[in-house]
Amino acid sequence: MAFAAVFILRKRNPKAKRSYSVPGYPIVPGIAILGSVYIAFSMLVHNPGDALYALGITLAGIPAYMLLRKK
Repeated sequence: MAFAAVFILRKRNPKAKRSYSVPGYPIVPGIAILGSVYIAFSMLVHNPGDALYALGITLAGIPAYMLLRKK
């Protein structure tokens, strides 16, 4: 998600002052996204129990995020 955020933030605020620069943009973040998807898919295929456990933990954080976001 952090790699995708680079695209989202640059699209939402195209003229904002950047405190960092992504070398090779948009190729490098795109490769990072593809690599992350490959790792997640590979884990799901080779070790589905652990992958679903990790997904469950991640999804359990959504209610906490929503509560903190409202405040």
